[in-house]
Amino acid sequence: SSSSSSSSSSSSSSSSSSFKQNGSNDDEQSLRQELLECALENVHQHGWTVQALSTAAMSMGLSPSIHGIFPRGAVELVEFFQEKCHAEWLTELRAMDTSTMSYPDVLTKILFMRLVKLAPYVSSWPQAIAILAFPSNLPGAVATLARTSDVACVQAGDGNVDASWFSKRIAVGGLYVGAEFYMLTDYSEDFKDTEDFIRRQIIDMQNAGSSAHFAIKQVETLLYQALENIQSHKNANRP
Repeated sequence: SSSSSSSSSSSSSSSSSSFKQNGSNDDEQSLRQELLECALENVHQHGWTVQALSTAAMSMGLSPSIHGIFPRGAVELVEFFQEKCHAEWLTELRAMDTSTMSYPDVLTKILFMRLVKLAPYVSSWPQAIAILAFPSNLPGAVATLARTSDVACVQAGDGNVDASWFSKRIAVGGLYVGAEFYMLTDYSEDFKDTEDFIRRQIIDMQNAGSSAHFAIKQVETLLYQALENIQSHKNANRP
């Protein structure tokens, strides 16, 4: 078993290095993009796994060991999907008219627009969350969340750099993560209950009076949920 694993790793490494020697960086980047896009179609069957990448490679007529061009493994597929969602979200935000909307309604719509992009993969998203919660992947996940929170705040008209700049974004980030977990068990039509949950949380945040206090509570919740995911992933992988 270990020799088979070693052989597979060696084959994957050699396939990757061979490609790097024979193709340009642009070629490799283009291939990575194609493979990741194709692999998203396999997530429903194989989950957020290297298997999804290998199957994508085979469907493109490539060796399954070409997945070696993704040295960080399945998390690169999750991150690719997040970047794809973020780019689509930014395009939609640019076309959004918020002139007649209240702050809670604007922020609710902005966050829900981003969150609902997870809908096609909501059944497998707990696995993606567990992957992102790994210590080596967590800094990137937190950076992505911070970017999402900042974009949402700016788009909602809260772009001022003042004493509450950090606490507001931490609060909105925690709110987003809370809504993400809520959505995983939301079976209402078009995730209407999740949208209502976001609105209630935003109103609670406003009524709290101190975004710093609300932010601390949200971060505590976020940390607890992240630790729960790590624990459940470890339990699932025990022999």
